[in-house]
Amino acid sequence: MLSCRHILLVLTLITTNIFPVNAYEGTNSLEACRAVANETFTSNAHYMGYCIGVAESMMSPIPPGVKCQLDYCIPKAVTTQQGIRVLVNYMDKHPEKTHLELRVIAVLAFMEAWLRPRH
Repeated sequence: MLSCRHILLVLTLITTNIFPVNAYEGTNSLEACRAVANETFTSNAHYMGYCIGVAESMMSPIPPGVKCQLDYCIPKAVTTQQGIRVLVNYMDKHPEKTHLELRVIAVLAFMEAWLRPRH
């Protein structure tokens, strides 16, 4: 009988090669993000979903009473699609950074667009 440890090992080995190590770099997500921003939805659905998820999570409002630790502050009226446009524009302007993970690029893009004033 297989133990939990054996099952986890097999699952890890099976899923490790599904996506390459650099699967979540901006390079691999750029066209999918561009498709979402342009509402064409013709790109890889996995990367499109990842792009939407990264944008939404990085744009999530800070709950009341929690001190913001981010260096950007996104206006409440900004939509996910607008955030993705900012992300795509940033990657277009800074192709040298597309090797970074998409969530890191999102932080850099949002900082450039909506830098929080220092007090």
